[in-house]
Amino acid sequence: MFVKNEWINQGNLEDKFTSSEVKRLIILDNASYHKKKDILEKIEQEMPKGASQFFAKKAKISQDK
Repeated sequence: MFVKNEWINQGNLEDKFTSSEVKRLIILDNASYHKKKDILEKIEQEMPKGASQFFAKKAKISQDK
């Protein structure tokens, strides 16, 4: 997982990733595959102190003049 690799690249120990008090926020776009149950479970499993958020849906802007 990208976040875990970044953690290690910054000099942190791999085994401290899940026990760390650091909270992580994952922001995902609204692609349907990001909302699949297996993807969300994988994120939860690999990032127990993480939170997932999705971008708000794009608002329709009227082009009336």
